Amino acid sequence: MASLLKRKLHELDIVPRPLLLTSTAPAPNARLHSTLAAGNPVRALAAVTIGGSSGCAPLPGRNVLFSDLRSVPVAVSPLPNAGGVRGGQPSYAAQRANDDFFFDYGYAFCFRQSEAFTKRGFGSTCIGSTCKGKVPIYSRGLDPFLWDRKRNRGGAIICPGGGGHLLCLRCLDAMYAGGRPFVSTATGEVVDRGDLFRKYEAFPASEELREAQLGQPAVPGGHQFFVQRRDLFACPYCKKKNRGSPERKRLELGPTPKELGPTAILGELKRSAVPPTIIAPGLFLLPQLDVNCRLLDISLRDGRPVNVPRLVQVDHLGDYKCMCGQRACREHEVGFLRDTAFMDGWWQRVSEEVEPLFGSFSGGKSFVREVTGSGLAARVLPLDRDGHLGVPLTGLNAEAWVGPQLRVFVTSEGADDSPAVCVLAGRSAFCDRCSEQERCPHVQRVLSITGEGNGVQIGPGSEATRADVQREATNSDKRAERSALRASGQMKLWVCNDPVCRRPDSKVACVHEDTTLEEWECLPAAALDMGHSHKKIDTVMSRGGQQVTSLCERWGDEGVRERNEAEYFCAPRPVESLSPCRRPWQLESRSGSLYTAGARYPVMTYRRVCRIAPGREAACCSVAYDGQEDGIFNFSGTTLISHGLLLRNHFAAALGASHSLNFDANDMATRSLEGPDAPRLDDRVFDAAMQAFNDLAARSRIQHVCKRPDCAHLYTSEVRAAEAEAEGAECPLKPERTEGSPLNLSTYAFSRDKVITFDGTFFPNSSAMRDSSEASLHSICEPDPGAPRVAGGFTPLSIGGVRPSNVPLEGIDCPWKFRNGLSELRPAVRAAAFRWCNFRKAPAQGSNTPLSAEEFVAMREGLPANLRALIDLATESGTCSDPTTCAVCKAVPRRPWMDGVLKGGPVAPTGWCPTHFQPYAALLHALLIPRYSWVFGHIVTLKLLRHLLLEGPVDNLGLAYLANDGPMLAAILRLHSIGEVQTGPRLYALPAALRPLLRDIYATNLLCFEPSANRPSASGRSPLATLHDATEHLWALECERLRSLGNLGDPGMVYAEQRGIALKGAANALLFELEVREPQCYDSDGFLREASTTYRERVGTVSIYDFHPLLYGRPQFTNWEDASGRGKKGSEERLAQHCGAPNPRSAKGRAGIFIACCQHRAPLGYHWLKGGESVSDLGTAALTRLPFKTLRGLTIIEDAACNAQEWFLNRVPQLAKFMLFLVDRFHSGPISCAPAGAAKRYATHTCSPTLFIDSYPQHDHTITTASEGINSGLKRSAASLQQITSIRRLMSRVTTILDTLFERSKFAVYYWAQSNVESSPLRESIRASRC
Repeated sequence: MASLLKRKLHELDIVPRPLLLTSTAPAPNARLHSTLAAGNPVRALAAVTIGGSSGCAPLPGRNVLFSDLRSVPVAVSPLPNAGGVRGGQPSYAAQRANDDFFFDYGYAFCFRQSEAFTKRGFGSTCIGSTCKGKVPIYSRGLDPFLWDRKRNRGGAIICPGGGGHLLCLRCLDAMYAGGRPFVSTATGEVVDRGDLFRKYEAFPASEELREAQLGQPAVPGGHQFFVQRRDLFACPYCKKKNRGSPERKRLELGPTPKELGPTAILGELKRSAVPPTIIAPGLFLLPQLDVNCRLLDISLRDGRPVNVPRLVQVDHLGDYKCMCGQRACREHEVGFLRDTAFMDGWWQRVSEEVEPLFGSFSGGKSFVREVTGSGLAARVLPLDRDGHLGVPLTGLNAEAWVGPQLRVFVTSEGADDSPAVCVLAGRSAFCDRCSEQERCPHVQRVLSITGEGNGVQIGPGSEATRADVQREATNSDKRAERSALRASGQMKLWVCNDPVCRRPDSKVACVHEDTTLEEWECLPAAALDMGHSHKKIDTVMSRGGQQVTSLCERWGDEGVRERNEAEYFCAPRPVESLSPCRRPWQLESRSGSLYTAGARYPVMTYRRVCRIAPGREAACCSVAYDGQEDGIFNFSGTTLISHGLLLRNHFAAALGASHSLNFDANDMATRSLEGPDAPRLDDRVFDAAMQAFNDLAARSRIQHVCKRPDCAHLYTSEVRAAEAEAEGAECPLKPERTEGSPLNLSTYAFSRDKVITFDGTFFPNSSAMRDSSEASLHSICEPDPGAPRVAGGFTPLSIGGVRPSNVPLEGIDCPWKFRNGLSELRPAVRAAAFRWCNFRKAPAQGSNTPLSAEEFVAMREGLPANLRALIDLATESGTCSDPTTCAVCKAVPRRPWMDGVLKGGPVAPTGWCPTHFQPYAALLHALLIPRYSWVFGHIVTLKLLRHLLLEGPVDNLGLAYLANDGPMLAAILRLHSIGEVQTGPRLYALPAALRPLLRDIYATNLLCFEPSANRPSASGRSPLATLHDATEHLWALECERLRSLGNLGDPGMVYAEQRGIALKGAANALLFELEVREPQCYDSDGFLREASTTYRERVGTVSIYDFHPLLYGRPQFTNWEDASGRGKKGSEERLAQHCGAPNPRSAKGRAGIFIACCQHRAPLGYHWLKGGESVSDLGTAALTRLPFKTLRGLTIIEDAACNAQEWFLNRVPQLAKFMLFLVDRFHSGPISCAPAGAAKRYATHTCSPTLFIDSYPQHDHTITTASEGINSGLKRSAASLQQITSIRRLMSRVTTILDTLFERSKFAVYYWAQSNVESSPLRESIRASRC
């Protein structure tokens, strides 16, 4: 009846408000018992202060403030019970004549919130000396709870020990009478009985709070309550809470919800702490269910949320799809949600804007919505002191809770990102979508919106972290203890290393004299380097030891077999029967290998270890076989390496790792080991020889440079020195070709006189990866701490691409907005157009059959009008009259898979693009590549295209310049000549049908380099808008001339002609300024500034660019990178989506070097790679070390040049138009030239042919394999580089190898930095080329 009355009152909008207690005395509150009987809530004003080390205790001595007050759940204090319920003895409170009921409801609410007086909360009995856990002081399980009236103790105190329990006032008085008072945790002193409670009176009307006297009645308008001291030690009666006790699973009886149908499943979902919620139209949040559709409610396990609700979306077909991402996701049946579309009041909603509820979900909108703490159905999921999830709080209970809570968010970053569920569990944050929690963009965005970023740990909770730290500290202490014991000399022992005495089966006592015994050092069994364990190891080889008596290189197969059968590779026998740790020795055998210069032999090795004590991670004492008397280095106890093999590999690597020098290295190793003048090589001599060779052969800098004149100006420091010397002699050098007049095309043309190749190489280097200083090293791609943060400055790639954060898309006054003009093309039309272009590489990539007539019509109708004109031009012109003699047709590559179709007869023009029109197909193929910037040329191409659009045809010279800068457009233009050879020079112009497409290519190409080209200025329209107006007017005027040939003097035509000239002049002026504008990043207010000292130190440690000093600090591009310079997860630039080239393999456990060199293999510099190889290394090196003068007209060759071009277009697009990015011949072309075994590593690029070097005639003889040759030499040096454990030694060794490799080249010339000016070969070449 009570619940029915509440429902009726709620329908009538008459909701009973909770009644507040006015007094702490039981008698005035007796009238409220009728309120409880009616089922109405009763509450109390109580001090709820959250803080302090224990999580809910205020600071000692802190005064209670009015802001600390909350209205918390409470029960009415019992009646005084002077004579008992049925007569009998008066209660303890009546005997003491207490006028107040002492209890701190706020403290109880801090401990257990709404579960304080349930089975998971305080115990219902008092465990004091009088009650002894047998007397209940309240009735548990009732809402609200009821104090026991028969045994009214006058109140209770909350003891913080054992997870919190109640101690009645009777037992409290007995405890103080027995001399066991409470003690303060803050001061350590005894707390008086009268100081345990303090009485306050609050006046909500005036927000006044003052301390009240005991027994004082409440003033009208006031509300009294008690506050207990929080800084108390545990009482003597409480026990420690058992944290490890598992929670029993609820026993389910009867049929499962899955058997009962959708209605039962919906009812099961409603019981969840986070009920089913509508996040957005077509996006729902559902609790987890098991296989029987029973609820798996959210909980916490080791601080991590378990059974987090999952997301379900409605697709465009109206189907419900689970988005949890688990392996068994396909088994999650969510079809029952269709029934909820017709049920009212079933879903909760987080926003009023969710309409319609069951439409298809559109992921294009970015949002963050909280499911628990805000919205239309707010609720609080509290976390108690032990990290458990409590009962959900709503209404006033939720408003009163101010402690830690569990909050659930649903966030989406846009169209390219799937929605994710983020959970904040107190001070920890988790995401169900991202594996790398520390860089999760969803959690970062939630923390930024909620303002809880400081102090929130992304990942597991604090308890697990503390356990890991404690465990690590324990292991560290053990390692430190062993190291200290070894350093003190207590781990020394005397052993007998005689081959007969040390054998495992030797049972006789050692009879050798003390003079033949050796003092060895005992190492732990977990030591990584077991070689020569009786001496301290300070390098790769240990120092000191005996001479070689039996060189293993001379044993041969039979000698190794005999020694292995005789158990020769055994550890020496200790003199003492007990190890230094006073445990007995035991013998341990393992299979190993002996590596010599000629072969590898399997052997059995034996070592002696102490018996492992229970609880230890490994034996603390061990002695292994020491092979220095045989010329063997014992690397790991099972890996035995001969001195001859180490010397040969070391000498070969140090000499440059050339294949022809392997014999020289072998001879050097043999002479070192067996030379007549050299003594037998012991360990000391061997290590000293290797170190001396390193010091003598090491080169601190690159000593040889390229003597070719076209490479001289690639050395930046030498160019500047030559110019300074010429100016000092009052004979300045002529400007370079790229510094000429902006009106000349030659100023911006690319030639083979400025070419740099970049590439990275990796090799195994496990020793270097374990270097203690490796963690402190920084990549050059990390931003300079003193450099500015750069936002925007680029044109979006497509509709779904990343947009600049500083400039919106609104305000554009022309049709061109993106770097790709066909981003909205339907996939089916794109696939059919690809088939018509005839550019498939293999049948595995899709169907290669010709299009049918119906498919061709559908494809043509789906293309834009400018592309339809290109299709019509190719199909309506017919095929070539004689393909066997046509030069154009002969140049078209014939794929093997075409033979099966071509044998059946000629293909109709609609089926494939005819061979004579292959340039059209190539252009269309490049335009159709998704997520690819339309870069068909640079400044020269832009100038010539603008001339074709506004002025008219170009001559042979213009066509030649276009072929060197925009070869794909030049191939089409060459097919449309309009002049005769007999009457004058041949002119070239595109037909009228292709001019709209040419204009789109020009506008989009310009937008790639100049993002402001489509934005109006303060004085008028944008440059591209003036181009649109001028071309439309000129083309309309041309049509009008054809219609009115006999009336050319008409005033209207004259006005139209004059207006056309004005529009053309305005467009030319604005566009020319943009085409030749230099990058603004080099201006005084640009973002390229002098590097800070910190960045110089970081980069100087891991890079060597002797001829290219560090000019600028690397900025942070905020739209693409985080604070560490890595790509953002949510807005990561997808560089490889437009190309089928394979992604680089993981660099884990390997060391990498990124090298820059000229086309003749002369190394210009290199740097160490931290992590994997990326085009960011290329961009950072070029941006921070090469001046703009060097970058003008520079051709960059790299195996991922397509990605490098996109990297520059996303960050410094104005600089990209002065550089040409090309893929080397080894990785590009219609057919991969890699060997069969490397086909997976070096796959053919599927990007545009404008990025292939063979498309450019000026680079026919340019060498593109320079970096590949250098990489081959470095990889042959891996055996030597693996032994280096210092970044300084690694950089010195790499410098030596690079310089040695180039030293044998016919273009190498020795360079000495301290030489005279006249003898510097570089400066002489620079002066000769610019005189």
